[in-house]
Amino acid sequence: MNAVKFAAQNQAPQLTISQLEGQAFNGQFSLPVTINYSNIPAQVTAKPNIQNINLTPLLKAFNMPEKLSGIVTINADLSGPGYDDYAVKNLWQGPVNFSLQNARLAGLNIPLLIQQSISRVTNKINAPVNTGNYTEVEQFTVNGRLNKGTINIASMNATSPLISITGQGWANVPAETLDVNLGVQITQGWGGDSRFIQQLQSMTIPLRIYGGWSNLQYQLNVERLLRNELKTQAKEALGNFLKKEEQKGLSDLLNAL
Repeated sequence: MNAVKFAAQNQAPQLTISQLEGQAFNGQFSLPVTINYSNIPAQVTAKPNIQNINLTPLLKAFNMPEKLSGIVTINADLSGPGYDDYAVKNLWQGPVNFSLQNARLAGLNIPLLIQQSISRVTNKINAPVNTGNYTEVEQFTVNGRLNKGTINIASMNATSPLISITGQGWANVPAETLDVNLGVQITQGWGGDSRFIQQLQSMTIPLRIYGGWSNLQYQLNVERLLRNELKTQAKEALGNFLKKEEQKGLSDLLNAL
């Protein structure tokens, strides 16, 4: 750490660290903390503000799997008993806002997964050529709340020229598990029938990702998705046809008067 500034005042039974800030991992951090030590364990309130820090060494510091990488910004208002690694992961609570630039999720290629699944059920789509075992986005944001080890994700957004993702769900930090429901729109990278590709590019595809961080599972019902899309298109086509016939019938009636 560099350029560290520290200011604190101890008025028993409370220690107030009004300023704890500096530079670390190529970014900046601020960590004002209040510790009430009238009981054991001490009650801690912290408002971490982390700006543009490399996520990988931060995950190492908390002994967490390095499945996600990028430049992270975190704003939170947390409190709980204790202040060690176990307390932060298992006992603290409060809102958390998280954003990651140039994010990479290792071990799961979401566009490839969807494109392969669709190419297996229709010959209108070519098998994808992108085979990397990761998902990359330019911006990834999460708004949620930490509740004794579980982050309840109210909203999640990820964007890049290739893909747009929204979602919600939860992640259990101590157990290193998650369950999120995503809506995925893939705007590039398709090959095959141009008309069908235009339809796929406009679709938001539901995808569930769940399980352990080191062995993520997925649920994607492509056949049902395409069947529902065809039904919608058929209903729209029938509605347009009936509307035209109704207008034609009205026109013929007026001409006959």
